[in-house]
Amino acid sequence: MLRDGVDLVALPSAHRADEIAAALHAEMPWMAPAVDRIWQDLQQSVERGELGTRIRPKLLDGAPGIGKSYLGRLLAGLIGVPGPIFEATVENASFGLVGSQRGWGNAAPGRMINLILAELVGNPVIIVDEVEKAGNADSIKGHCFFLTNALLPLLEPDSAERWSCPYFEIAFDMRWVSWILASNDWRALPAHLISRCPPIRLERPTVPHLQQFARHQGTRRGLSETSIGAICEALGRAAARGYLPDLRAVIRMLDRAERMERRPPVSTQRNLHRLSRQGECLGGGFHVQLLMRAAMVVESDPVADGACRVLEAVEALAVNALLLQGPDHALDHAVLLRAMRGDELLLQAVAADEGRVFATGEE
Repeated sequence: MLRDGVDLVALPSAHRADEIAAALHAEMPWMAPAVDRIWQDLQQSVERGELGTRIRPKLLDGAPGIGKSYLGRLLAGLIGVPGPIFEATVENASFGLVGSQRGWGNAAPGRMINLILAELVGNPVIIVDEVEKAGNADSIKGHCFFLTNALLPLLEPDSAERWSCPYFEIAFDMRWVSWILASNDWRALPAHLISRCPPIRLERPTVPHLQQFARHQGTRRGLSETSIGAICEALGRAAARGYLPDLRAVIRMLDRAERMERRPPVSTQRNLHRLSRQGECLGGGFHVQLLMRAAMVVESDPVADGACRVLEAVEALAVNALLLQGPDHALDHAVLLRAMRGDELLLQAVAADEGRVFATGEE
C-alpha cells in the first residue's frame, strides 16, 4: 500500500513563507498573534531545509465564530496540503482521530491515518475544533479514552516520530503533521496539554475587519461590487444597532450572494403580467433574476437612486415578480441589501419611519 511512501510538501523559499504570512494577515488581520507565530515556524522550517513544511502545535483560543478553524484551512491551502477539521464535539473519543485496536466491534485506523493513506501526503494541517469540549469513552473494563490524551504523543516531535497506530500496530512517523487546536476557553483543558501547547489568545474581529474580509473574499469569488457593497453596508447597519456579526455570518452572506449572482436568468409571461398589473413598467426585452428568499419587513430607505420608487411600485408583489435588469441596476442594490439583512438575521424586521413597509414572499 505504501511501497513508495508518502510525499512531503515543502516551501520552495523563505520568500514563499513571507507570502503565506502576508496572505493570512491580509485576510484575517485580527489573527495577528497567531499569524506571527505561524510565520516564524514557516521561516524556521525553510531555514533548516526540512523535507516537509510543518509548524509547531498551536492552540488558538477565543470566542466562537472568529475564524480559528478557517485560519487553519486557509493555511493548509496556502501550503498546498490537506486541511481536515476534526470536530471534537461530534467525535469526542480518541477513536475517531487515532483509531482503535483490532478486536473492538468498530475497530478502524482513524481519520488521521486514513487521510494520509488516501492523500499520500505526510504533512497535512489537522484542525481540532472546540478541543476543550471533547468527552471520553469508557469501556466495559473501566478504561477511559480521552481525545486530549491521544493527542499528547502527537504533539511532541520525539514521540510523534515513533507513534504507534493502535489499529495497524506498527510505528508511523507523524512528526510532520501540523496541529491547529481551537478552543473557546482554554481553562477547561488539562494542564498536560497546555504545557505542550500554550494558548494564543485571540480577540473578536471588528466591523472594519469583517468588511475587509467580505471585500477580500468577495473579490476572490468574483462577486460584483453591488453584492460586496450590500454585505458591507448590512454589517455596518447591524453594528449600529448593537449587534456584531461573527465570521460565520459573513461567510454565509458571501455564499448567499454568490448563489444569487450565479443563478441563471428567468423570464416568464406570468411574472411580466403580474408586474404590469401594478401599473409600473420597467421596460421590455430584459432578463429576470430572482434575488430574494426570506420573508421579512425592512426599512424603506433607498440605497441607490430610483430604488425607492421602483420598490413602491411592487411592494405588494411576491418576490418572484421582481424583475431585475442587471447587477448594476438601482433596484438590484436595494433588493440585494435587503436579502443580506434578512437572510443572515443581522437585523430584526423593522418598519420605515414613514410607516411604509415592503414585504417579500418565499421564493
